This record gives sequence, structure tokens and C-alpha cells, in this order.
Amino acid sequence: MEKGQADGISVRSMEMFQAFGFAEKVMRESVWINETTFWTAGADARLARVARVQDVPDGVSEMPHVLINQARVHDMFLDVMRHSPTRLEPDYGLKLVDLAVDPTAAEYPVTVTLEHAAPGREGRLAKLRANYVVGCDGARSNVRGAIGGALHGDAAHQAWGVMDVL
Repeated sequence: MEKGQADGISVRSMEMFQAFGFAEKVMRESVWINETTFWTAGADARLARVARVQDVPDGVSEMPHVLINQARVHDMFLDVMRHSPTRLEPDYGLKLVDLAVDPTAAEYPVTVTLEHAAPGREGRLAKLRANYVVGCDGARSNVRGAIGGALHGDAAHQAWGVMDVL
């Protein structure tokens, strides 16, 4: 991955990184977010601070909220995979076509249909059965859609930007 589209890492994600063994590396390489300040245009069209909040409330986690490029986190996951007992390697030439869950199945209740997207293999389908599927495919998740899940939260219908200042 050359570029990422996200860089904010929540405290819960940091706890997962700790389980995978690379949270300390993320903490060393990232920018820690301690507070967030909100600004808006004032009556005189100049910027005015409207709020300053502590980023992570006390007692939520011992981990910080940090900023680090998504591609860097991806590299850390790849490193864990390469050094695992199975020497797991991702296959980027596949995309989800369908996902079905059979709640009556004792083993492998999830059936996933994948389509090859790599040049020369386009359109060929593969079916896999599994106990679990983890969807890491973003806000417009095909996995979430396939299981009838909904994205919860609010969307901001206004222009905004992020600035990190020390």
C-alpha cells in the first residue's frame, strides 16, 4: 500500500495492536492526540475557538489515541503475518461477491464467494467456507452489507480540515 486514506488510530485499535505485539512500535512512530480544539468563523469572519476537549476520557484505556499513516500500520500487520507459524501472505487480487451465513451449520457456517480481479484471472469465482469473516474494507464495507449490518454514527455535511499543532 503506497498511500493510506486514514491515519487516526483509536484506543481500542491500539489494544488490538498490543495483542499482535506491535503497539509499542506504533506509539514510538506516531503522533499522540491529547486534546481536540474546535474552531468556527466568528461574527467578524475571523476564526474563533468554540471548544477544547480532552481527546480520550480518563479511565477508558491505558492506550493513547494516535495518528500514523495507514500504510505504515499495514506494513506492521504484514510483518506479523510473515513471522507467524503459517507465514501468511495476503492475496490482493480477490474481491467479495457474496457472503452467506448458515446459522444451523455446526462447522464453517460462513460461505464467501470471491471474484479474482488479477489480470488474466478476472471473473473467475472461488468459494470458501469459514467459521468467521473479518471485514476490513472500510466505511462502504461489502462484508457489512452482505450481513445486513448498518454503519452507525453521524456524518458531517460541512467542509472541515485537520491540523496537528505542537
